[in-house]
Amino acid sequence: MILTFQPLIGAIAAGCTAVLKPSELVPTFSQLLEEIVPKYLDPNMCRVVNGAVPETSKLLELQWDHIFYTGNGRVARIIATAAAKHLTPLTLELGGKSPVIIDSAYDIDLAAKRILWGKCNNAGQAS
Repeated sequence: MILTFQPLIGAIAAGCTAVLKPSELVPTFSQLLEEIVPKYLDPNMCRVVNGAVPETSKLLELQWDHIFYTGNGRVARIIATAAAKHLTPLTLELGGKSPVIIDSAYDIDLAAKRILWGKCNNAGQAS
């Protein structure tokens, strides 16, 4: 949720309109967004578009002032190609792994607690 709302907060603060297109891989979260966004935000300022590849493809045909994408590199290439057609500025927040190395001199119990916190925070994604 944080990874969805952080960029939206910036857009709202700048006085911009926004369209949120949550991943089709998280249908419960996508449905929640579809319910709460129009309830708490001005529908003339922010909309939610749910769907999969066809809906995303339609969105990418439109000209945007900026595109912010969080996800994997394969889809990022598709989005970057679509953005380039309109010379649309683009922010890509690409996922990765979070390997951990613990020095033998470090407190293993404390390290485990901190690693677990980091993995659970944002569902293991960095923000």
